[in-house]
Order: sequence, then C-alpha cells, then structure tokens
Amino acid sequence: MADTPPGTPLWHDLTVPDATALTPFYEAVCGWSASEHDMGDYADFDMTEPNGDRVAGLCHARGANAALPPVWLMYVTVPSLSDALEQVE
Repeated sequence: MADTPPGTPLWHDLTVPDATALTPFYEAVCGWSASEHDMGDYADFDMTEPNGDRVAGLCHARGANAALPPVWLMYVTVPSLSDALEQVE
C-alpha cells in the first residue's frame, strides 16, 4: 500500500441485512467466490476473483454497521490517516 497513490480505491464492502443470501448472486454474476471471514459471533465474506485477487467484502449489517442501509462502502488511500481525520472533523 505504500506505493499506492492517494485516492486509489483499495477495497469495497457491501453491507446488507443478510450477506449470506447475496453470495450466490455475486458468485454467479461476477464470477467471484466467497470465503467466510470470521467476525466472532458470525461470518462475513471475502469475495475473490477467479485469478485469486480478493476484491470485495459482503458484510452483514451488524455491530458498527447495524444502522447502515444496504450500501457499498469504498475505502481509499490517504497520505496520512491522522491528517485525513483532522480534515473530516
């Protein structure tokens, strides 16, 4: 990640009430395969392309994400997390 230019999308998460129910859709439509990602009391899913690259997460709307509507979240690089947080505030 150190070589990744600021603003580059690094990861995407889809947060929905029932991630388990959606995994077959993304496997069929995108050709991704799902593997469980242990979250303690439940499992979310890492989605992987046929070439082996992990590209997205399918997440249950639980814990910190419990109040989110169904939404894709995009994560991008920033030069400094502390500076970015300061600018957000």
